[in-house]
Amino acid sequence: MAALSHAQLESALARALAVAQCLARLHASQQVHGSLEAEALHFLPDGSVCLRPPASPTPQQPALASAPDAGCDLYRLGHMLYSWLLDRPAPQDATALAAATPHSLEPCVPLQLSELVMRLLHAVPEARYASADGLADDLQRCLQQQRASGQVARFALGSTELRSQFLIPERLYGRADEMAQLLHLWQRAVSGEVLLCLVSGGAGMGKTALVQALQASVQAADGLLTQACPQQLPQGLGEPEAPLLLFLDDWPWSDASALADIGQMLRQRPGGHVLLVAACREQGIDTAATLMRLLGELGIGQAPLNEIRLGPLPLEEVAALIDDACFHLKSLPALALRVMQQGRGNPRDTRHCLEVLVRQGRLHYLPQAKGWRWSADHAPSRPGHLWCS
Repeated sequence: MAALSHAQLESALARALAVAQCLARLHASQQVHGSLEAEALHFLPDGSVCLRPPASPTPQQPALASAPDAGCDLYRLGHMLYSWLLDRPAPQDATALAAATPHSLEPCVPLQLSELVMRLLHAVPEARYASADGLADDLQRCLQQQRASGQVARFALGSTELRSQFLIPERLYGRADEMAQLLHLWQRAVSGEVLLCLVSGGAGMGKTALVQALQASVQAADGLLTQACPQQLPQGLGEPEAPLLLFLDDWPWSDASALADIGQMLRQRPGGHVLLVAACREQGIDTAATLMRLLGELGIGQAPLNEIRLGPLPLEEVAALIDDACFHLKSLPALALRVMQQGRGNPRDTRHCLEVLVRQGRLHYLPQAKGWRWSADHAPSRPGHLWCS
């Protein structure tokens, strides 16, 4: 095989970039190609590309194990880029592919580009590119450097693609005071006390998330955080001396026998070091009175009942959640106000409202602006020049 020339390298990069940009627009319109191959590409004089629709399956074709998705398109593009660079198909076997990287077979292929191709073809789907936008950003960077200096410097692959993904961070919003209160109770339990705390709030207010956010503090104290169900308490909780946080979520507080089991388990422990957290909805039965009765049965009825009430998120916390999920979003105040009105500050409903907007295309990432945009009244028009006959 003849050495790869600069012109050939730039041509391969330019074609891959055009296809990645086309796929980004296609995927943004909630479509996938599903059977991408070289014959499906039609390059236009301006360097852009349009796609020929996938061939209709014939009755003789076997059924796919799973429906094609955007990841399938990117994987197939990886195979095409490999062949454009090396003039040979990529090995199908993962072991053979690992030993036949583009740079090892053709040193003229920049190591950075070789790693990009191998990321597209990685045996583990989760290790590949997550979006065509992220791939296009990296290809464009490679092409710009190649044209400017004839070399491609090393950089972190996929550094921009998280910006194009709708990802709400797994952290609590608007619960700093409540978290501090719960942490204080846990620290008292670690010191030897037996404490009960009622966490109340409507469905979706984040009662479970609040307690689970204490996991790191429990582990730091060599403690144990256990979520119990009414049908069966975890075995051995009455025997370990480690500090224990026992979380009772959606417990039937009218079930006397279940509560008696809890009381007996706590009495069997050789020491204190227990924080019992019970969650209930505000419109439920009188859980506080039931817990006070349990306190009395445990002989600590004089201890006050600790209660944490979870209310709606304030507008600024809804805006912070949206800002974290959607990089460089214009109209953030207006969208936050709209979502606040629809979700009423409920964390679960807030997330659901945003997910619906993304599915509808009314909240979307705009590659040209490198940021997110919100369409208040209608979905963005579906981009043209994607398909050709």
